[in-house]
Amino acid sequence: FREAFALSWGHAVKWLMSDGAELFLRWRSISSAAVSGVTKGLYSVVVNLGSLVCRCLLAPIEERAFEFFCRLNPAKAAGEAVRQREAALEQALVLFFKCALYLGLTVAIFGPPLAGDLIQVLYGARYAAQDDGPSAGDLLGWYCVLVFLMAINGVTEAAARALVPRKLVLLSNGSLTLGCVVYLGVMGLLFARFGVLGLIWANAGNMIYRIILSWATLSQANRAPPLHQVLPPIWVWVCMGGVAVLLHNFCRHTGLVPITRVV
Repeated sequence: FREAFALSWGHAVKWLMSDGAELFLRWRSISSAAVSGVTKGLYSVVVNLGSLVCRCLLAPIEERAFEFFCRLNPAKAAGEAVRQREAALEQALVLFFKCALYLGLTVAIFGPPLAGDLIQVLYGARYAAQDDGPSAGDLLGWYCVLVFLMAINGVTEAAARALVPRKLVLLSNGSLTLGCVVYLGVMGLLFARFGVLGLIWANAGNMIYRIILSWATLSQANRAPPLHQVLPPIWVWVCMGGVAVLLHNFCRHTGLVPITRVV
């Protein structure tokens, strides 16, 4: 019973950390008149657009990663098959981590320069500019950075669920619960100061904490892949950063969306 309760508690905490921002916004809109319809509309627009990438690209990768990790788990083999599975598992871990990292990095680099024009094309001038705060384009740009963290977190948590012994998973529930409490408190403070943008920043911190926690759990189980094999080389970061700066300046000075508006 204790084990079942601990697993259920862990799933409940993860659900709260995943959907806490939406629940918090609903609660504030009911308990306080300070949350306007425009604020809720901005958040809905940004989350709906950002979740398309998560549902169409990140979710399938996370599901396939979990299936592969479960099949290659050395704990389910014996004899010579253990070594074979360990070698195949290390390759699979590096492959899926690189896939999630490069995909998320692409969204984080190329998404913000095009976010404002995308909002303009899809929703018009109503959400494209705001006089008293960040526009939907600004929020979507920050959400693209959040997608990068969500991509990494999805693979790390899939690996932890598939490869880490259940005892270590149960032990991590305490750290997860503490992180959830801190996340909710920080989210309230950031929302009071920065509005919807604070919710996105709080979610980014939430993702970073969950990535670190899952990676630490994998390391304790000796299942974490070598970082030098997962992280892109420096020249990749430099090249993609340079392209992002050029694209951002191009969109700012011309107001063009190279793909969307031509179509």
